[in-house]
Amino acid sequence: MTDNLVEDYLEKEHENSLSSSRLDPLEVGELIEICFPLNSFKNIKNRFKLFKDLWSLKLDYNEISGSIDLRQLISQQYDSISPENIFVTAGPQEAISISLDSILSSEDHVIYQEPIYGSLYEIPTDIGCKLSKISPKENQWDIELEDITESIEDNTKLIILNSPNNPTGHVHTEEFYEKLIEIAKKKGIYILVDEVHRGLLYNDNKSTKSIMDYDYEKVISISGLSKTMALPGIRIGWIASKDDNFLKNCYAKKQITSYSNSTLDSYFTELALEHRETILKKNKTIVQENLEHFRIFAEKYNQLFEYTPPDGGNVGFVKINVEEGAEKFCEKFLDETKILIEHSKLYKFGNEHIRIGFGRKNFPALLQKLDKYIEKNYI
Repeated sequence: MTDNLVEDYLEKEHENSLSSSRLDPLEVGELIEICFPLNSFKNIKNRFKLFKDLWSLKLDYNEISGSIDLRQLISQQYDSISPENIFVTAGPQEAISISLDSILSSEDHVIYQEPIYGSLYEIPTDIGCKLSKISPKENQWDIELEDITESIEDNTKLIILNSPNNPTGHVHTEEFYEKLIEIAKKKGIYILVDEVHRGLLYNDNKSTKSIMDYDYEKVISISGLSKTMALPGIRIGWIASKDDNFLKNCYAKKQITSYSNSTLDSYFTELALEHRETILKKNKTIVQENLEHFRIFAEKYNQLFEYTPPDGGNVGFVKINVEEGAEKFCEKFLDETKILIEHSKLYKFGNEHIRIGFGRKNFPALLQKLDKYIEKNYI
């Protein structure tokens, strides 16, 4: 079994993190306040109905692929798919695992972009696949279609992307997706995109479209509530696909894993998705304020940090120019402050970058501590 370097690193003793990829999780009361603020009699009635529904909710098995009502709400995030194209899972991690297990065998070749969320290459590695990684333009994070084309082999089964990317925050353009699909169609190659950070976009030149909104049957989207919706404790994720055989394979895999999803989680997912835009607007404000704080910080220490703002999502990858390298910098900072920062060796991407998470309300206070640490040790 391949080690999950990031998750192992998070086991280090720490009090706070400047690298968290999630926003501050919503409380149940906060979620209800967002959905039904007490500013109208209608919302008072809606709150009463919610509590009545919860009181009578049967905690039974759910449908294996998710209820039709939930799948209908999820499908509305895409332009051209129906509830039948949605398969609900116990969190995005299960969506990744089931998808990759349903597509791949040890005889297959996989192409993936780097850096990327660990499970997206760790699971194919454990399956026994041959992997080829595509490196980006440094600090701009674009990958070249020519590099993908040159990496294709006779047994290439899957291309894996992550957009908005974790850890860089890079988002692919519509032109990139259109040309990539042309390449994949020629060989019948699947394209899987982890889109769990989709919904928060800051660069108007990048695409708001999902990979599902392009004309190709062999595209797969992975998503969930854990990142941009600030609901990681609601363990609901999903797979979107137009490939019926692939979805049948996912169904068979889920029968022998989690079997069905939590009825209570499904209920709150429906509630959250009915008010998705309100939640995203609130969360985008938090991230944009923190991005501005970090822009000022990075300009102040521009000899130490090379920073390209993320196009979307909650995280960014920053180059740090220190003699000891990113790993040692993070270790020393953790020892002195009890604040954790993730370094690029955890993503198997050299030793010159750190991941910064922009979604927490305490970000300005933690950044101030990093500022004082830099002043003390590097200026």
